[in-house]
Amino acid sequence: MRAAIDAGCHYVDTSAEQLFVKHVFDTCAEDAERAGVAVVPALGYDILPGDMIAHLAGERVEPLAELTIAYQVSEFDMTRGTIRSALEMMHDGDLVYEDGAWAPGGIPARRTSFRYPGDAREAPTMRWPGAEIVTVPRHVRTSRAEVIIDMAAFTPEVAALLQTPPDALNAVIDALPEGPSPERRPAAGFTIVAEAAGGDGRQATGVVRGTDIYGSTAVIAVEGVRRLLADGAKGGVLSPAQAFDPAGFLDHLAPYGVTWEVTAAN
Repeated sequence: MRAAIDAGCHYVDTSAEQLFVKHVFDTCAEDAERAGVAVVPALGYDILPGDMIAHLAGERVEPLAELTIAYQVSEFDMTRGTIRSALEMMHDGDLVYEDGAWAPGGIPARRTSFRYPGDAREAPTMRWPGAEIVTVPRHVRTSRAEVIIDMAAFTPEVAALLQTPPDALNAVIDALPEGPSPERRPAAGFTIVAEAAGGDGRQATGVVRGTDIYGSTAVIAVEGVRRLLADGAKGGVLSPAQAFDPAGFLDHLAPYGVTWEVTAAN
């Protein structure tokens, strides 16, 4: 990232680690702005769609009293790298966004259950250290924000890894398969919901659905590069929704199985 800024080159990556993304905003923003370079971390399935659908829902009812971003995944066979990142994110601490400011996390989710679109009842959820906590408040006016995930995402195998002593964890992960087969990867489905509650009582809900989590991430990253080369962006560290037109970007993903919608209730 530093090398890209020094070379005057735009930069993207597919990082999703909350504390890393916060570090990038805190330490690279001024240098990137001076260099006229757009630094856009977190161009993957687990940040860009959530960041953009939060913007599209939030703008309907701003300013917000509360914003909830909820993840639901199915048949997601993680690679070793994803497993390592997820476990480190859960062990290393996280942030909350409360009263218009970031603060250390470590507290339970306020929303302990959530009804996902198409489900008959609410599913148990837990707070997730998603990077949207870092990115979304930079372009959505909200007093508080929370990212949660369906607890069904934590399979018995993942739960066992969470209980593994840290000094033995790498060896256990190294013994796992490298990742899902090319035939298996497209089965991984995701639903990302952004519930925006306006301070005046109005509500809006945005939903993004897709499949093939790793394949979608590849398409998202390449499209981000293409748009920066074709259209450019202002200098600085930017969230996906700051760097690109959210509706236009999500529309571009339609041929790859991604759909989105926003509904508002006054």
